[in-house]
Amino acid sequence: MCKTGRNEHYLDSNGRKFWLTYTGISFVPVNFKFTEDHDLQILTAKAYIKFCCKVLKRPNKDITSYGYKHYAEDFGYELNNFLEEEKLSSYVSNGCFIKAAQDMQIFTFTIRNSPNCYFNLSTKK
Repeated sequence: MCKTGRNEHYLDSNGRKFWLTYTGISFVPVNFKFTEDHDLQILTAKAYIKFCCKVLKRPNKDITSYGYKHYAEDFGYELNNFLEEEKLSSYVSNGCFIKAAQDMQIFTFTIRNSPNCYFNLSTKK
């Protein structure tokens, strides 16, 4: 992650710059910051990645960040039901999922003209 004035930019696995917004990836600078309001969504995504995903050597183009965000939401919802209290979020934005993956040093593979991306992840079976 690099600081560029008020905006932070990231580099994908090919060295291309991108910025994160709540809805996903932007290829032009944006004025968006994650706040404490996003922390529970990011925590949920990190928990899903840690417990339900396996890191691969290559990008997995079978599922995008948008698909993973839905899996993380289901994970948060099911865990909350099991615990009978809200510990994780049952909603995770695309941008929060990507941010969680970046924080966990998961490789990001951007998709041209798309707010979504691929990761070097697969779901555990």
